[in-house]
Amino acid sequence: MEITPEQFNSLATKDDLKNFATKDDIKAIREEMATKDDLKKVDEKVDRVIVSLLKTQEDVKEMKEVMSTKEDINKILNAVDMAIGQYQEVKIEQLSNVSAHDRFETRITNIEGHLNLKPAV
Repeated sequence: MEITPEQFNSLATKDDLKNFATKDDIKAIREEMATKDDLKKVDEKVDRVIVSLLKTQEDVKEMKEVMSTKEDINKILNAVDMAIGQYQEVKIEQLSNVSAHDRFETRITNIEGHLNLKPAV
């Protein structure tokens, strides 16, 4: 088989071959490459991370199920506001009753004094 001048000129030269990896280069690369054991360890770590992530997702799902929403909190706050309003009304009525009681007590004492009666016990 003969080779044409064009084919001969397209062959690699010594200078072209200097850019290819040598046996020492390949040996150095192999020393840096991960072994099957290294990849197995990484795979085991990835599996643990995935399991942990799935557990975390399940925990978040459970928290969302029991967590109060803004709507729930607003309902509670509205109920508290209403209870406080009712408490304030009762407090005002109580103060009004105490004031009326004091006025009545004063009037009764004045009437007893005017009629020369002994104070009722």
